[in-house]
Amino acid sequence: MFAHIAYSVQHHHKRAVVVATDTDVIMMCIYYIAHMDGLEELWVKKMDIYLPAHAITDALAVKYGDPGESLDVKEDVVTAARQYMVSLYERSDFSGNLDALRAHRFGNIKGDMRYLPPTEDAF
Repeated sequence: MFAHIAYSVQHHHKRAVVVATDTDVIMMCIYYIAHMDGLEELWVKKMDIYLPAHAITDALAVKYGDPGESLDVKEDVVTAARQYMVSLYERSDFSGNLDALRAHRFGNIKGDMRYLPPTEDAF
């Protein structure tokens, strides 16, 4: 999918939308938007939500530096990413971790695994 986006950017397209059912794709979009010169906006559609990967990357770069700059990830960054993932899936104040949220959501999805959040091991 990123090859298609890169090809489109070479042909002067400045905006792209990726439809994703996997949170790994969202994270890849947040990373790759910084490495595609000419791509101004990259939106990720997850369920019925459009996430601005370009804005997320810009906000993270201001606070933590550009993507790929360092592999030394501080615990507060990981904690913030976990909280952000929880907020994508649970609208109320959920106090558990991603595994607890996954178990909670599993009981409510009626078999559609695409609506499950990532596990704690993803972080």
